[in-house]
Amino acid sequence: MAAAAEQPSQSAGEALEQEALADSPQVEEPTEIAIVDPVEIAAGDEPGELDPRSGVPKVLKAYSVTGANGGPRLAVVPHFLGEAEIEHLLALAEGCWEPSEVGTGVYRSADESKDLFNTLSFRRTSYSCMLEPFQTSIVTSIEHRLARLAGIDLDYLEPLNMVRYAPGQLFKTHHDGRFRPKTVFIYLNDLPEGDGGETLFPELGLQIVPRRGCAVMWANVLGPQQDDRRMVHQGLPPRSAVKYGVNCFFNDKKMKAYRLAGTDTDLRVDSGLPVPGAGIATRWRTLDATELRAGVPDALASDQLRRLQVAEAPPVWLAPALLSRGEAAVLAALADTGMQLEDLQQRELVAALQRRMSALVGRPLECLERVEVSRRGPRAQTCEHQLQEEAYRAKFGSWTAFVFLNDLDEDGGGELRFPQLGLQVLARAGCAAGWRGPRAGVGGPCAMHLAMPPKFGERYGVFCMFREAATTS
Repeated sequence: MAAAAEQPSQSAGEALEQEALADSPQVEEPTEIAIVDPVEIAAGDEPGELDPRSGVPKVLKAYSVTGANGGPRLAVVPHFLGEAEIEHLLALAEGCWEPSEVGTGVYRSADESKDLFNTLSFRRTSYSCMLEPFQTSIVTSIEHRLARLAGIDLDYLEPLNMVRYAPGQLFKTHHDGRFRPKTVFIYLNDLPEGDGGETLFPELGLQIVPRRGCAVMWANVLGPQQDDRRMVHQGLPPRSAVKYGVNCFFNDKKMKAYRLAGTDTDLRVDSGLPVPGAGIATRWRTLDATELRAGVPDALASDQLRRLQVAEAPPVWLAPALLSRGEAAVLAALADTGMQLEDLQQRELVAALQRRMSALVGRPLECLERVEVSRRGPRAQTCEHQLQEEAYRAKFGSWTAFVFLNDLDEDGGGELRFPQLGLQVLARAGCAAGWRGPRAGVGGPCAMHLAMPPKFGERYGVFCMFREAATTS
């Protein structure tokens, strides 16, 4: 085994779980194998000062290794995850394991992704659990660490795919695909000595021993859409224990990120009320997304999200068509199940919603602090002042976005009100508003909001709260 001099690396670099099978001739078993044990290559090398939150070294050390046959080098990072992070990931996957699938081919170009679909295969007998992008603060921290390790923008990271190999389960020789420039695999547990479960690169003559918290990174391509066939690999079966890991794939195209289009000055509301203070309006300027969305494409049909600025200080934006009616109906149905995400499409929709909300308020996704599903029915008559005071108690993010998931009649209540501005937004499925809200210690003008209850029926919606600034791992 060749292990190059260590290179300190500021750690870490989204799509379906689509592992492309190797379509080249059967790879012969290597006659000579270099076995790389991350514990051995880091022996005697102190990990350095640990981050108190993650338990991970503040400066990660990556070791460059190659196989007995030479060829491309891989990066091994022995201390990529902390103990609490590992336990958190395993807890997220508990009860969510499904049989792993494989793709039916390899993308020839970025336009051919429609030709690849997933299916069960004897070539892969493990179980998988797809995490949501930014599912928790810990997942978010890991995703950012991956992006830094790979040197690739976070927008290109696919959803993290956890895998579980029971004794005898495996993934035969395959290539991750020319549409994935880099792969990082993270081992979540140790296996008994001699129990198998290694990752084998037969063309390189290289075998990686699974070690808890260790990450291995490699490049899958020689250039754009040029796969490196030397990087085919296998997930060898464990003999008696269960092996856990995380597949982290970087795609060659952004994973449905949304950007703003149009202008922020398309619509201005002059309420006639002073902006400072918290006066309660006695008259309301009503915004109806049905009237405003004419000519505005659904974000579903475009990667562009149009927002209208309806107030400047404090800033308030409106996206008349943040969701299509179909998307809003799916999310409303999920609200009745307590957001139990049962399939990949549902998870992808929730992830897309978070990205669009992020674009609406102009805050990066890593600032997302809380997602809250709201289902409100008629309530006992309560004076407006009490409702407003309740709304002022902002416990979470400085920036808030809210999207309506169903329609209510104009006189049916359920509207979103901004008392300082004399502005109210009617409940229209797919319409979203974003604003800067109050939070202790944060200065600048903020918009007080009032979520009115419906007069009859129920009003469905989703709140997303964003911090003022991102935290670092």
